Amino acid sequence: MKTLAIDTSTSTATAAIIEDGNMIGVVSVNMNKPHSQKIMPVAESLFKQVELSPKDIDLYAAAKGPGSFTGLRIGIAAVLGFSDAVNVPCIGVSTLDAMAFPFENADDYVCPLIDAKRNRAYYAVYKNGKRVIEPDCTSMDEILEKCKTLDGKVIFTGDFVPSNKEVLKSLGDKAVITDDAFCQANAIGVARLAEKMYKAGVCERITPDYVLKSYVEELDK
Repeated sequence: MKTLAIDTSTSTATAAIIEDGNMIGVVSVNMNKPHSQKIMPVAESLFKQVELSPKDIDLYAAAKGPGSFTGLRIGIAAVLGFSDAVNVPCIGVSTLDAMAFPFENADDYVCPLIDAKRNRAYYAVYKNGKRVIEPDCTSMDEILEKCKTLDGKVIFTGDFVPSNKEVLKSLGDKAVITDDAFCQANAIGVARLAEKMYKAGVCERITPDYVLKSYVEELDK
């Protein structure tokens, strides 16, 4: 089966197509434009490069969050549009789960960090592909305190890592910091996890998973 995934949960707009777990193609851009102007050109470029069209896809997937509120809505709308247009199923994948997925066979813990603004990060912690700390949004100080209690090293990845390396280094040898080039969102993880979920019988209409209420909602309390 061929799966197309889109991830607009961070500043990077990325789309990927895989076939039975194997990558066919991926396009990612991180220019200073809104996702509404980036994601469709990215998807169209990907289709053109791999010589496929929307009707050739068997499953569509979107990163459903956490991440940018506006970005999530744009990416999900794009996937729902493709899915409805060609009458093909679609599935939503946790952004944090997708970021951790490439490390599912690692012996260490994995902690994806997504910039949530206002000096906070979305995060979760995984071990052997399973969550050991559920997704949340909080300060780096609190995240570090949680990681200190874990009985092993922690691999940190995600777009919040490059600007917080010195803070993460306070964990000493316990912290394994992913190279900057691998910290940006990549839709391949979303596609592979979506395909795995779909084959396991998980398929439901995509809705955003914000984890954190928007700033406006907080002010309204």
